[in-house]
Amino acid sequence: MMKLFFTVLLWLLSVMATASQKPLLRFDGQNIAGSPYGLFVEELLNRAYDRQGYRIEYLPLPLARSFREANEGRLDGLRARIEGIESEYPYLVKVDYPLFDFTVELIGDRRQCGLCDLSQLDNLVTLRGFEAQQRLFASLGLDMAVRAVSDSQQALDMLSARRVPAVVLSGGMLPKGFLQGSVHWIRHTLAILPDYHYLHQSHAALAEQIGAEFHAMESSGEIALLRTKHGIPASVSTQPASVQVGPVSAVSSDWQGYTDTEQGVYWKILRSAFASSGLQVTSDLSNWKRAKAEFAEGRYDILVGAYDYEVPVGGLRSDVHIDYELPVLAIGHDRQRMQRQIKGQDVARGCHVLGYDFSRLLGENIEMYEVSQLDDCMKMLSNGRLDMVFDYLYNLTEEERQSLSVLEISDEQPLFLVFQDTVRGRHLKRLFEQAFREQVVSGRVAGFFPDAESYSTARLAVQ
Repeated sequence: MMKLFFTVLLWLLSVMATASQKPLLRFDGQNIAGSPYGLFVEELLNRAYDRQGYRIEYLPLPLARSFREANEGRLDGLRARIEGIESEYPYLVKVDYPLFDFTVELIGDRRQCGLCDLSQLDNLVTLRGFEAQQRLFASLGLDMAVRAVSDSQQALDMLSARRVPAVVLSGGMLPKGFLQGSVHWIRHTLAILPDYHYLHQSHAALAEQIGAEFHAMESSGEIALLRTKHGIPASVSTQPASVQVGPVSAVSSDWQGYTDTEQGVYWKILRSAFASSGLQVTSDLSNWKRAKAEFAEGRYDILVGAYDYEVPVGGLRSDVHIDYELPVLAIGHDRQRMQRQIKGQDVARGCHVLGYDFSRLLGENIEMYEVSQLDDCMKMLSNGRLDMVFDYLYNLTEEERQSLSVLEISDEQPLFLVFQDTVRGRHLKRLFEQAFREQVVSGRVAGFFPDAESYSTARLAVQ
């Protein structure tokens, strides 16, 4: 028994000694814990270098400093950087295999800068040493105040505190779930570039070996499995360059001035955007509950005017919004009683128009009725059959505004288009967003709204 124990012990010591004898390479490390891109790259590098007989140590460094450290040989290389940095850092050698698509992303606050188009901004924050951003802005000839900070979290904290309207980062620098943290964040992809692994020129021969290892891992399907594991999207180079589409079908509810006629604001927006691609839009109206159901069944290409929480499984929400909806109100006779009911202290009966899922904003103490017309809710409120009605201020008559009490149960929320999450749907989304953004910047979309005030409250331009 003791002989077996010593045999196992000697084997373990041998393995540990062998591992410690492998040459050690030092690369820059993650500055954002848990970044999917960082985890993907590090697992890929660990596997590839281990097969070539190397160990890796990752050292978190500020972005700008990491370039200098690698170029001067104090780091053995950089995990992943955009192509072309060799022109500024001549002692770095690119490993000839694109790791993933690197995106330059503008993240803005819709409430401050609308669609947050670069042409409409006069200041933003980015990272010190962010080569891709510097090259992009230089190529566009942009003249704005750009503040550079040392790390991405500092930039995002400034955005969250509303000290700046927007930040420019890479997609991989965004913490997981950040964009889902607020419907007011807007994401605009400014550029898509391939990212490569770099080594110091003293490791030029190793760069060829690692490149060959990457290609072998690609051929075996190992890298594809790693992408799936870490949620790294497929390269845009694998997406269809174009998709043949016929007429575009859209459905919405009957909203006065916006969808109730062919000249409604939202239909003008859709038709104008798709006309630039030579596409026609056919529109249908239904009650909102049925409209959402018919879209979810795949009967339409686009659902028009949805809240973020209304996007169904299989739906793809637009990054741009088309309008901002006013706060949802609780409407009733007794303000103090309404406050207790909304806080969950008293039971209540409420009512809203069919399809508006306002129950998600409220507690289970409120029994909710759905009706086809707001007038039906107001009649029940008048007859004492309800405690509250949930709707918007603009749907109340002047007399109702004077005689009834109102409480806000949500803040202003952006309204979106929802596309089918298919090849066709993603293609339509790209076409719409590009054209819509251009038409907002040109001022064309402002003319679709009934007046300057309604356009301002849509929050499409810089506030």
